[in-house]
Amino acid sequence: MKDTRINYHGNPSRKMKLNRTMYKLSAGMMKWKRRINIPMWHPQHVQKAANILRQCADKLDRIEKSNSMRGSDRTMLAQQFLVEMNQDFSLITPKDPRERGAEHYEFINSYDHMTDTNGFDDLAKRKELNEDY
Repeated sequence: MKDTRINYHGNPSRKMKLNRTMYKLSAGMMKWKRRINIPMWHPQHVQKAANILRQCADKLDRIEKSNSMRGSDRTMLAQQFLVEMNQDFSLITPKDPRERGAEHYEFINSYDHMTDTNGFDDLAKRKELNEDY
């Protein structure tokens, strides 16, 4: 039986060749999945998020209908659009009042569970959020 080893970076002769998607994954050009962080704690975020999602959906539709790209190029470009969408979500105002990594856990609701209360004081000071009640 012949020893066939897979070489993930470069394909010398007598080694098993990878398809383009596998090569892009192994070279770090693509990831298996993408995570999107959408801020949604203020009423203004709803419309802004809907607009960003609609724009990205239109871009993804155009990619899917394109006849000039290979499948691996489509997925790589789609992932690039998702990264751009995540960047757009990070610029939505009003900004998150919390600092990254500054958790402040407390027991609330009669000690049923712990909750990160970091930023609660800043939200309580916002008058437009108090008009809801």
